Amino acid sequence: MPLRLLGLLGGVLITALAYGVGRAVVPPVDADAGRLAGVSLLACAAVALLPGLRRYGLPVLLGGIAMAVTIGVEPADVDAMGLVSAAAVPVLTAFVLVRATDAVLRPASATTVDGSSSERVGDDVAVPPTPAPPTTAPPPLESVPR
Repeated sequence: MPLRLLGLLGGVLITALAYGVGRAVVPPVDADAGRLAGVSLLACAAVALLPGLRRYGLPVLLGGIAMAVTIGVEPADVDAMGLVSAAAVPVLTAFVLVRATDAVLRPASATTVDGSSSERVGDDVAVPPTPAPPTTAPPPLESVPR
């Protein structure tokens, strides 16, 4: 979970950085916050698809979406840290609520049928034992042709 949270915050920061670069490159007269937010979200998606980050690509992309929505909603004169905090606070709040709900609804540990302990109830799946392959006896020596 902490790595997913870092992925969410990383998506927020990547999108904010791409938005800042876009605001610096595009002249202020032609700057459209919605288009720049879309382009910065595409940059975040491109980073999330890198081979080393694919495992955490979804949290990075969700953080980027939260930041892009924040950029679209907030006025253009808000500073970068105001945008990052406006996107990061709901992400952190959702993370805390999910962890608290998960801790309340699911017990911390349980014991499985075979006596080993599982981290959570329901995470272990009862796997039936595999039957031994059928064995056949070799034919009697008298019936083997010579």
